[in-house]
Amino acid sequence: MRAAFGAMSIDLKDGWADTTHDVPGEDVPLTLAHQSEDACGSFQFSTALYKSGALPRATAAKLAEMLFEFAEEHDLGEPSDSVVEDALLALAAATFRRGGDVIRVWYVSDGASFAKVTYLSAAIHNYASELADCEQMVRTIAFIREDEAA
Repeated sequence: MRAAFGAMSIDLKDGWADTTHDVPGEDVPLTLAHQSEDACGSFQFSTALYKSGALPRATAAKLAEMLFEFAEEHDLGEPSDSVVEDALLALAAATFRRGGDVIRVWYVSDGASFAKVTYLSAAIHNYASELADCEQMVRTIAFIREDEAA
């Protein structure tokens, strides 16, 4: 099912729902969670929507730079399962383990707009199927520009 969330839309896998309202604080990122008794992770999106000016035209290599800068700034440690994909939706992703958590981070861009996407779960949980869903969903991101939303 295609679902729109503000500045983007994704193909939402069965069993996932918007749980942003459950996240404490103000101006929190869009948050999705699997709706099951054994749900264990959160899937969050922060977007930067292109408005005007020269197109950034970010490559997957540039997204990888952004990803590893983010990881360093947040002391995420050594990456594993790194992926860099140059496609219509350029993507850079890696998995990190910090403390007892597993964190998968993706940076994606359509050449104009950007999203930083994270999946976080305690490593003791059976998160593999949720992470597989997230891998599929992140590749379906489409950005909705303000001039296209009308």
